[in-house]
Amino acid sequence: MGEKYDIAPLKDLAQIKTENILTLEWTPTYFFDAVNEVYESTIPKDRGLRDIYVQVATAQGPKLFTNKEVKRVMDQNGQFWKDYAKGLNEKYTPFMDQTRIKCQSAGCLNKYSTLMFRPGYSDNRAHCPSCGMLSVANLM
Repeated sequence: MGEKYDIAPLKDLAQIKTENILTLEWTPTYFFDAVNEVYESTIPKDRGLRDIYVQVATAQGPKLFTNKEVKRVMDQNGQFWKDYAKGLNEKYTPFMDQTRIKCQSAGCLNKYSTLMFRPGYSDNRAHCPSCGMLSVANLM
């Protein structure tokens, strides 16, 4: 209603109350039902409520997918899932090290790739993303 009638204080209040509720009592069933409602009732450029739901989902991290409610809603609201994936990427990518590697397979068309590893990853082997061969040497 705040967007429809251009009432900024009403939008702000809705965002504050939503964030408080989601932070204090995260319940998957209600969360995913509310995601559907928010993404169906807000315009894409109005990121306020959408960003709050994405932040809460991102805080749950990959364990969000272990919830049975996810299966029920996966086909709904593709835009939420895109936003969620972007949020996860922003959350976890800074904690990963990028390493340029070279495939050792003579027949592989993908000679060089950039892979992400956990910090401190010391093994110099990985699977080539193109051919799947193990024994890819780091070029650090």
